[in-house]
Amino acid sequence: MKTKFLLATVALLIIGVNFCVGQTAYVTNEGDNSVSVINVSTNTVTATIPVGTYPAGVSVSQDGTKVYVTNQNDNTVSVINTATNTVSATITVGVNPQTLCVTPDGSKVYVSNQNDNTVSVINTATDTVSATIPVGGNPEGVSVSPDGSKVYVANVNSNTVSVINAFANTVSATITVGSHPDATSMRPDGNYVYVTNQDDNTVSVINTATKTVSATISVGQGPDGITTSPNGTSVYVANYYGHTISVINTVTNTVSATIYVGTSPYGVSITPDGSLVYVANWSSAGTVKVIDTFTDSVLATIIVGHSPVAFGNFISSFPTIIITDSVATSICAGNTISVPFTTSDTLNNGNIFTAQLSNASGSFANPVSIGTLTDTIAGTITATIPTNTPAGNGYRIRIVSSNPVVTGTDNGSNITVYPTYSNTVSASICHGSIYTFPDGTMDSAATVYTSNLSSINSCDSVITTNLSVITPNVGIHYTGTTCGCGSFWLQVDSMATSYQWINCNTSDSIITGETNNYYAPLLDGNYACIINQNGCIDTSACYYVLGDGVTNLAAADDITIAPNPFTDETTITFSEEQKNTLIKITDIVGKEIKSVILSAARNLNIEKGEMSNGIYFVQIINEKGIVNKKIVVQ
Repeated sequence: MKTKFLLATVALLIIGVNFCVGQTAYVTNEGDNSVSVINVSTNTVTATIPVGTYPAGVSVSQDGTKVYVTNQNDNTVSVINTATNTVSATITVGVNPQTLCVTPDGSKVYVSNQNDNTVSVINTATDTVSATIPVGGNPEGVSVSPDGSKVYVANVNSNTVSVINAFANTVSATITVGSHPDATSMRPDGNYVYVTNQDDNTVSVINTATKTVSATISVGQGPDGITTSPNGTSVYVANYYGHTISVINTVTNTVSATIYVGTSPYGVSITPDGSLVYVANWSSAGTVKVIDTFTDSVLATIIVGHSPVAFGNFISSFPTIIITDSVATSICAGNTISVPFTTSDTLNNGNIFTAQLSNASGSFANPVSIGTLTDTIAGTITATIPTNTPAGNGYRIRIVSSNPVVTGTDNGSNITVYPTYSNTVSASICHGSIYTFPDGTMDSAATVYTSNLSSINSCDSVITTNLSVITPNVGIHYTGTTCGCGSFWLQVDSMATSYQWINCNTSDSIITGETNNYYAPLLDGNYACIINQNGCIDTSACYYVLGDGVTNLAAADDITIAPNPFTDETTITFSEEQKNTLIKITDIVGKEIKSVILSAARNLNIEKGEMSNGIYFVQIINEKGIVNKKIVVQ
């Protein structure tokens, strides 16, 4: 790492919080091949763990059960079991491994190998190297994005940062930064990466969306280690030659404070609540300084092993957020889902947990917020899948917190989202007609009706029907005055605006006119008046004209039709035997469907035949007059 120091090595400090046994810091001691275990609550060393030769980088898994340590001269990574404080596995990686970082979900560890310009990818389930990725010259600092999709590696000799696509295991971008970039630190929201440039005493700020340097900040002499506060508002930089810590305000990108900590500070890391910063001093007799972030002052000094060094800040020891029980494996869009979760520690007051939904491929690049809970500890979020969520079978859910900013692991299995449909339609019927809604319900009155239909996988489809009824026969009445010519008079009340007299049998227009006009038809027949409303005819207002007056065609008590409505056939029954009785069936617009003469019989069967479902009119004519009735086919 440092060519000016014997053995050219450096160790990494990172504050690893093991919530199973309390908050714990794991400090690599380069000079005596060990890791010091510090109880953060008491600031005392509770154990010393032997590892490989010249240990450098340290990264603690999110669940606090494992610690990964790079051994520079052995070309290995030691895996420490935090329950027993012993090495449980040793993994061979590239040449001269420097720093490393565990992914948020704990499934991988990325290791920078300085002397062969590569990054090794460790599968934590098998403790084996699953891939080796070429990067720039002399890679050191490593950071992983909150969603685990990108890895950022500082290349000392190339003055660049390599951006690795974690899914393809290839470098997707190379960003030029300052001179001799050593360490990287990812802001918790994933929007920015901070890079220390040792030879020009600056920090480069990388905008992860544009993959460009958006700001360059001057700090102390020889910046190396770097860490970011849990809320992302402050960055702490260890200045090796300046013997100080520079505190950067990320809003203004300026140094807000400078804290003297001792000789040759390298590693820095911050506690989950953001209240304490730990600094490893390589040349200060093996010490770790503890900074109070509220006062920006040193409040404690801890004696550790020989030559503790921290290169880079990997904040993998934040509180963990884990979905505790399996969530539903399938759900309809628009429905709610319970998401129970637990945290490894109590978060700060005012914290908000947010449940996020990935896209159909499981990516959280643009997560959708589906529910929140204001709390500081474990709970259950009742989340709602948006109704416009596209159908898919690869969705995932995770929980993120706001104070501090922590991204939890996803639920661990795919969720299928089925579509629902919602539609609003308008329909109208003529007065006296019956409308059948999509769910089979029928009504003849104006209404707003919601049909809930079960579609694919029992997801509801909601169809809202705005049904209106056209009542054209406004204010019609007739006069029974009989003229010598055998005609009759009809009158339209002043409520009507305009009208047409029509022949009910033929739908032929007889005359148009204005209100309060009278009309005497010349021919015998059925007549009605329609108001100008989409041509609807109210047949109850039909009147039959004979030579000697007007007969109102009301339903006769001595004629029955049953069943009515009917599906296949119905029967017209008379109280007495008929002689030459004409029975005509017309549809709603007056088109003749059937015409039968009944003689020497009391019953007539009517089969549905070619009649479609709907309303039809039955006209019965004989020497006694005319009767109009309705039948319904369904």
